[in-house]
Amino acid sequence: MSSGWARFKVLHSFEPRDRRDIAIHEGDIMIVARPVLDYSDWLTGENTRTGEVGEFPGTYVEYIGDIEDLPQEKNDTPPVPPPRPPRISKVTAPDEHSLAETPALTPAWCYQCEDFIWGVEDKVSRCLRCDLSWHCKCPVELSRFPCEVLKNLSQEDEEDDDAYIHFSTDPEEWQLDDVLLWLAATNNYLYAEVFRECEITGAKLREMTDVKLAQMNISDSTHKQSLLLAIQELFTGLSETRKPGMFGSLQSAKPGTKGSHLFKEQSFRTLQWCDKCGKCLWGLFRQGMQCSECGFQCHKKCMFDSIVVCPRRRLRKRRESDAEVPVFGAELGFQFRPAERPAPIVVMKCIQALDKGGLQTLGIHSIIPTGSEKNALRTALNQSAKNVNMEDEEWKNPHCISSVLKMYLNELPTCVFTEEKYFSFVKTFKDGSRESVGARLQELVESLPEENKSLLKYILEHLYRVSQNVEWNDMSSMKLARIFAPLLLRPERKNIMALIKNHEVTVEIVDHLTKTGEWTETKPPVPPRRPRSSAAEPLERLQDCPWYWGDINKETVSERLKDQPDGTFIVRDSRRYPGEYTLTLRKGGVNKLIRILYKEGHYGFSEPLTFSSVVELINYYKTRSLASYNPKLDVKLEIPLHKFEQDEDEEGGQGPGTGDDKDLYIERLRRVHQEFVQKSDDYEKIHEQFVQSEQDITDCHEELDAHREIMKMIDDQITLHEHFQREAPPQNRAILRQNYELLRHKKQEANARLMTLEREVNNKMEETRTLTKRMNSIKPDIIKLQRSKQQYYLVLTTAKKMEIEEVKAAIGEEGSETSALLDGNIQEDIYDQPHIDLSASRWLRGKLSKDEAKELLENKENGSFLIRESVVRAGEYALALKHRDCVKHIAINRGPNRGYGFASNYTTHVTLEDLVRHYNTTSLQIHNSELDTTLMYPVGDDN
Repeated sequence: MSSGWARFKVLHSFEPRDRRDIAIHEGDIMIVARPVLDYSDWLTGENTRTGEVGEFPGTYVEYIGDIEDLPQEKNDTPPVPPPRPPRISKVTAPDEHSLAETPALTPAWCYQCEDFIWGVEDKVSRCLRCDLSWHCKCPVELSRFPCEVLKNLSQEDEEDDDAYIHFSTDPEEWQLDDVLLWLAATNNYLYAEVFRECEITGAKLREMTDVKLAQMNISDSTHKQSLLLAIQELFTGLSETRKPGMFGSLQSAKPGTKGSHLFKEQSFRTLQWCDKCGKCLWGLFRQGMQCSECGFQCHKKCMFDSIVVCPRRRLRKRRESDAEVPVFGAELGFQFRPAERPAPIVVMKCIQALDKGGLQTLGIHSIIPTGSEKNALRTALNQSAKNVNMEDEEWKNPHCISSVLKMYLNELPTCVFTEEKYFSFVKTFKDGSRESVGARLQELVESLPEENKSLLKYILEHLYRVSQNVEWNDMSSMKLARIFAPLLLRPERKNIMALIKNHEVTVEIVDHLTKTGEWTETKPPVPPRRPRSSAAEPLERLQDCPWYWGDINKETVSERLKDQPDGTFIVRDSRRYPGEYTLTLRKGGVNKLIRILYKEGHYGFSEPLTFSSVVELINYYKTRSLASYNPKLDVKLEIPLHKFEQDEDEEGGQGPGTGDDKDLYIERLRRVHQEFVQKSDDYEKIHEQFVQSEQDITDCHEELDAHREIMKMIDDQITLHEHFQREAPPQNRAILRQNYELLRHKKQEANARLMTLEREVNNKMEETRTLTKRMNSIKPDIIKLQRSKQQYYLVLTTAKKMEIEEVKAAIGEEGSETSALLDGNIQEDIYDQPHIDLSASRWLRGKLSKDEAKELLENKENGSFLIRESVVRAGEYALALKHRDCVKHIAINRGPNRGYGFASNYTTHVTLEDLVRHYNTTSLQIHNSELDTTLMYPVGDDN
């Protein structure tokens, strides 16, 4: 019998007796995929009356014939509205959707397939007025989504009236948080802590290889291959593909439908490929959708992209790891009852095995072993957990058991804390005092479902036991919290950005609950073993130690440690944590910052704190490697950088053997001046190229507009010719046809030129962005050199009693630049001079709300701007800009170097005035394609 479908008529009603069965009633028509080998056996088919799919006895039906094509589905009921987003406030926009197609520079949420859009190949269809976005291939009925400004209530305490404009950058320019967000969007967040520790930025991500992943202790071959394919897809869109074999010849479904498949989100243990697009199913869990009938599997975004019609029979063989009633990925309520046992049997078996043989294992819960061993244990537990003997030799590896436990928590449909309570826990911990937060957190824990609450307590009690063995396993409660916080406490998938933003808060929540639970009262913790100290060691005061620099900024420390050998270190006061200290250590040619914790009179790098003073801590690690604290810091504190010697050298004091050091200062100033001149010349050349490039872009745009007009004229002439050819007499049609062909040839030439110009514009814009980045990288060096020159000039003219002209002649400097340096006001941006008064008094306002700023700019020209101090975020600033007759609000970021900028990797402007001057001549379009304007007209108190 050929492929197709068979029709059966129901003779007797049948009620379901198993979860796979469906109800049928006399007279129903059933459709079953051919061939049917045995009519008297159980059949799998679809009830045309109810639309249900499942199994029913063949003895209850009668065969009535075959059909080649499935009947069209009828849907007399109105479409079901989409699920209402949780707790949102809506402000209706006055117009319809304003649609645009933009690159997916950062992951965006698709409201249709409910997955993230990312990668250089993916485009985002979005509304410019509201936050609606979707894959270009996902069909969206816009009538279902009115154009409304959506705002999560969870953000109301952190945002002003409207969300700030987000400035996106290329993936190669991503900062660490952007990379972590991408890991979460692609279901690779299991390695977030590894990427955070290694400070993986976009540039490092692009250069990632198998070897580099292995150096980061990512050893699972499947995980490495999945990560590398996802990275390749992110940057190039040309990742490896596989041809869909078994489903390639089937009939395609109508675009926008699921082809009658019964899709369910699936977690795969090995690398799998999409049967639609042929690319890898990204991630380590919940990689894609799979049909429970035929086995067709695809990305979420491919579900609606003309996939094949479900044949209603199994084409892909079931894997040995597939269970009839799986445990992994099932809801907690189906797995256990707290009255019977405290946790699901999988969790109990794993934790009991770890308690018995893994509490003192070094790095327990922090190491992920290779795939085959842990996948075998997962399969065994998934198929029949109660029959797995954890005493067997093959399950003895504690790291393997730990990985399976984390897999189980990762695959839970609802996390242990529940997604709906995520923001409640975060807000409670942020807003509450340390005295009251414990009781409020406990109230939230008690409000969890009984199964979740029981499982949470069981896991936290285990983590507490692990932390009590920190001397052997090197896993403090804080380290454990960093690993388990994303597994236990996470938001809904579309709000995954909050997982990155509130990472430290969630870690502290898990750490707090671990250390304050009822289990801590049953067995008092064993006091940590104090490090041995020599009785002959003299007691030193911290202030007398040459390596202690007191209250000094990070930038100065970084400069002093530059070019120093590994093992060089200093200690300074912590500005972020008053009362604590920061150790800055040179390792591998870069500076490593290590926080020195303080609690109840003791110091240390991690809990438990065992040193009675900072001096004792430093002396201990002078002879011992810091690898015991962090395996990647295999270095001793061997070379203290003495503050006093540096002070004498820098501040003009008499160092040993220096004598009269005037010549020394002149020589240093000469070197600084030569470097300053070289950097300035480089900047000037790049700036000239930048100006020329912007002019070329303007010229190309003008030519583009002219060619578009030409194309329009030719199209009009072609339309006119077609009309005349139909009505002209036969003797005139030949000449008209010749003219018509000539017009078509002209149109092809004009279209080719148009495409060439568009490519030139894109290339020029890319060149402009590159030149801007080069200028931004050079400018801080020029400012720094300028400051150095100022300091040397001041020393030589005051302490050394030299005349300015004498100093200038000694170093070969010409012009009057020095006078500007000596007045104490460094010109930090000496190239982008404004054509109008751009002093701070013209545009800097005090605390203003967004509505007040909008009112000030309402009747101003496009390009008018002001900078205000945020009402909600104390000490932070925002730009209000009128563009295209609308007032835009743009947050001003403050970078780690305390510079200002509109994107996290462009905080190179030392002052707000420097920022305004730069964007007075540089378009904001380099950050946001919609903002093709500069800061033109300041609006101050006197405007």
